[in-house]
Amino acid sequence: MKRWELHWPHGFASIRSSAAILWECEFRLPSGRLFAPLARAPWANDASVDPSLPAHMRLLGGEFVCVPFGIGGAPANLQPEWQSSSWRHFNRAPHGHSSNLPWEAISADSSHVALRLKYPDDDDIECLTRRVTVAPDAPALDLELTIHARRPTRQPVGLHPILRLPEWPEQVVMEASFEFGITYPAFVPPGVSRLVPGQRFSQLASIAGIHGEIIDYSTMPKQSPTEEMMMICKVRGPITVHYPNERSYFRLSWDTSILQSCLLWPSDRALADPPWNQSFRGLGIEPVAAVFDAARELALESNPLNASGVTTAVTIGPGSPLTIRYRLEAGDDDA
Repeated sequence: MKRWELHWPHGFASIRSSAAILWECEFRLPSGRLFAPLARAPWANDASVDPSLPAHMRLLGGEFVCVPFGIGGAPANLQPEWQSSSWRHFNRAPHGHSSNLPWEAISADSSHVALRLKYPDDDDIECLTRRVTVAPDAPALDLELTIHARRPTRQPVGLHPILRLPEWPEQVVMEASFEFGITYPAFVPPGVSRLVPGQRFSQLASIAGIHGEIIDYSTMPKQSPTEEMMMICKVRGPITVHYPNERSYFRLSWDTSILQSCLLWPSDRALADPPWNQSFRGLGIEPVAAVFDAARELALESNPLNASGVTTAVTIGPGSPLTIRYRLEAGDDDA
């Protein structure tokens, strides 16, 4: 597995060829403090992990891209308005070849790395390019994903940063402006999810729980194991996550005219199957044009999200590549 390092006065980062994953990211803040906001699975350096797992699972954490976004599979007890035979489909590769195959370098130095991934000859997607560049005067990284198509196609697409969760009772506090949110339309997984499935909400701090309680998901972690999935739709502006005990914040900004929604995935010690083993702790903040983690077929058909005017797939044509630009940045939070 190849690895490239980025060094600049405001930080350090590394990118691995597998899944082109942004593996390490440590920012030097104006105060001089070091701040590393990205999560990493405890099994990520374990040579005994099943080698047949997708690369993004073997290296779970950091930040990677998903073309097409989604995994697939029909959850049990879907809400009636979400019923569709398309839930049974699976994407050809979980979260796309982008999250599973090794990428090759186009160019690289201490300030940037540009990578390319060629898709199989029978795929509608021809290739992807991904560029990670340091912001020379700030603790920030500027990223680009460009999707080239062989033929006209519509695809669910997503970005996949996963943030580190502090130990309870320390908290992170998330700020996001959006038109509406919706919880996963089934329990994920059964027996762990605490949220009423398929409900709409207007603020993260007030989401209905299954026992009649109101749960605040603008703050995490929770004291007990947690596994949820929710989408905030028609997002307005960046999402900021504050780490009060570390007096630092992380901010993710992207082109919300292309990826209108953001999938929020708090996953904290709840999944028991290997390699999870109730050990993973992370908060996925994933800008998407998608339908939760469903396969491409559901994103392309009429569904409750696009019926509400929310884009669930992007359109790409040959000779008209689509470029998505986004930024990861950090700063002092001393107020």
